[in-house]
Amino acid sequence: MAIQQSQALPPQYVEDLQKDYGQQLTATTAAPLDTSQFAPKVAGQDQAQLDAYTMATTPKQGIGAFQDYITQAGAYDTAEAGALGTAAGLSGTGAYKPFMSPYQQDVIDATMKEYDQQAAAGLTGIGQQAAMSGNLGGGREGVMRAQYKNKSDMNRALLQSGLLQQGFTQANQLANQAFGQQMGLGQAQQGLSQN
Repeated sequence: MAIQQSQALPPQYVEDLQKDYGQQLTATTAAPLDTSQFAPKVAGQDQAQLDAYTMATTPKQGIGAFQDYITQAGAYDTAEAGALGTAAGLSGTGAYKPFMSPYQQDVIDATMKEYDQQAAAGLTGIGQQAAMSGNLGGGREGVMRAQYKNKSDMNRALLQSGLLQQGFTQANQLANQAFGQQMGLGQAQQGLSQN
């Protein structure tokens, strides 16, 4: 059996158009393209712009005549920035540390030593009570000692935390006061620089 094949071809004018387009495209893209024309360019300065630049950069002339005032204002800004920078160091999580008393730990140690001596005396009193009641070395004495020691330890921790809190609060208040003083100084300097 013979194979029969059928083809649907476009009209002749379409084939002619495709052939003509292909030839024109090949001719257009065959010429080298000068890409240097696409590079960005900056226009040169005219004489007025050159003169303005010269005046601005020449001391004691044009904008350069204001240099002394600008320098003086910069000095105020530097002083103000120094005061504000100092104030910034007086805020945040560690701002209180420079204001902590160097003697605080000595006070805490002495207070805790005295507390421990008083607590030891209280334990001696429990032993004397147990001996007088005939329970010396017994279970009741052990329970009384454990309860006393537990309460004493809790009171000791409370006392120590209170002393630490008191030192922190005082140092924090001093840091806050110094911060306010530095901010006031910075604002005063800023006011001077605006006059």
